[in-house]
Amino acid sequence: MDNSNYSRITRMMTVFSRLMRVAHHTNPRLDIPKGSFGILMSINMHREHSGQDSIRLGQLCRMMHRQMPSVTRSVNMLESDGYVVRTTTSDDRRAVYVGMTDKGREALGQAHDMMFAAIGGVLDKLDKNEFAQLEGTLEHINKIIDEMYGEKS
Repeated sequence: MDNSNYSRITRMMTVFSRLMRVAHHTNPRLDIPKGSFGILMSINMHREHSGQDSIRLGQLCRMMHRQMPSVTRSVNMLESDGYVVRTTTSDDRRAVYVGMTDKGREALGQAHDMMFAAIGGVLDKLDKNEFAQLEGTLEHINKIIDEMYGEKS
């Protein structure tokens, strides 16, 4: 990679990182650490893509790129606070599934509203042409990711 691409990529990653910090700084005053909050977001993303209300614990670890002990600790805390429930199936009692409770969905909804408002406030500063260009570019990048890695983001 030449230096001009390196510099562009670095700038782009910095902007995305800053945008995520804006979103995360709006995390409502819930008693959920950010890492654990990511579990709620991942469960919800899985539900939106698969239509299934719960996700297998191992799949959740892979989705989040985190190790099983770390995710298990977070799930334990979320479960004890009433944000998630664990279930097993009669077919395979070793398979543990994690799903959100109403309390978890409510907390996630509140956080989404605040995060979207914060990011929306930044994007509102773009004019219509800038916003349309950004949206088109992001959609194109998403298609490239799908083609290269087979992931639906």
